[in-house]
Amino acid sequence: MDFSHRFVDFEGAYNVRDLGGVPTNDGATVRTGRVFRADSPRALTPGDREVVVGLDVRLVVDLRSGDEAEEGSWAVADHMERRNFPVIDPAELDPEAMRNHIDEAGFADRYLRRLQVSGPALADAARAVIRGVDGGVIFNCTAGKDRTGLLAAFLLTALGVGRDVVVADYEASTEPMRRHVTDRVAELAPGDPDPRSMPVVLVEAPALVMERTLDLADEQLGGIVASFQSHGVTDDDLAVLRDRLLD
Repeated sequence: MDFSHRFVDFEGAYNVRDLGGVPTNDGATVRTGRVFRADSPRALTPGDREVVVGLDVRLVVDLRSGDEAEEGSWAVADHMERRNFPVIDPAELDPEAMRNHIDEAGFADRYLRRLQVSGPALADAARAVIRGVDGGVIFNCTAGKDRTGLLAAFLLTALGVGRDVVVADYEASTEPMRRHVTDRVAELAPGDPDPRSMPVVLVEAPALVMERTLDLADEQLGGIVASFQSHGVTDDDLAVLRDRLLD
């Protein structure tokens, strides 16, 4: 599935796209221009900031933790509010720990643990997105594929989007991640770690990771929507989400 039309071009960010524009199982379409998923804003240029303003959003839901959360914000104008929902304990962001070898199945297990351990933060972030839809929302982490990917998977599933599209939306982060790695390699100083040596699941977004995550959520949590509901997302929240984002 081609999601290229959903991406927003930035000089200092790679993985920003409209969550909308995809079909649901019952024939509706997720509304465009209201919710955007994104990666880190730390390298935004003045021109990028103008693009952000042009997206016409008022709320930034930032899923980053610790030092990474201090590396810029998508809230680039006075009318924009940033709310932070740290999903990961900063100690888990240690670069060397992240370089340990891990395969698709192991990474899906990590995602399942994130749904369990960080369920309250993810649910609070989801409710913030739902309540902010009318004014426009950007939600982000650092790479725009892991924490952001879990929240996107919940939102799309709750809207009635089919699993194949949810998985394809996750996988769509692979190409921008590859471009990011290429640019990082070109800028490496002597002694810097080469991102190409990291496990594929850290620098791409293999479909199998999200497929297995959704299977595990079904088996152990009652589904990804149920996992968010167990931490505070209500039936009323889901009704509001569908009312505001489905055409």
